[in-house]
Amino acid sequence: EVKLTKVQLSAIGEGIRIESLRMRDSEEAKVYLEEPNWPTHELKYADKEEIEVHFPASMLKSKAIARMIVFSSKSEVKDLDLVQKMYFNGQLVETLFFKFGFVIPGSTNSWE
Repeated sequence: EVKLTKVQLSAIGEGIRIESLRMRDSEEAKVYLEEPNWPTHELKYADKEEIEVHFPASMLKSKAIARMIVFSSKSEVKDLDLVQKMYFNGQLVETLFFKFGFVIPGSTNSWE
């Protein structure tokens, strides 16, 4: 389950676009989620404060999960940070902070 606030959704809709998201077992390379067409158009107009993404229960057996996000930006971003929160049965079990830093205007970037 991935949660984004209304402020985060607005920022994405106004220049930062998530192009794709992938989560896989880092040891066995088994892919649990591969979303090549992230619904950014829905994010811009979302009334919800969060968006849920569900993963298979088999993901819980993995020792380590690798995440890859591909995003593009229409304009320069001086200090891009991303926070990913993972919930299980409504309880926060993991929070990851990614610091990308400077984003070149008109660029597409990947981060794993």
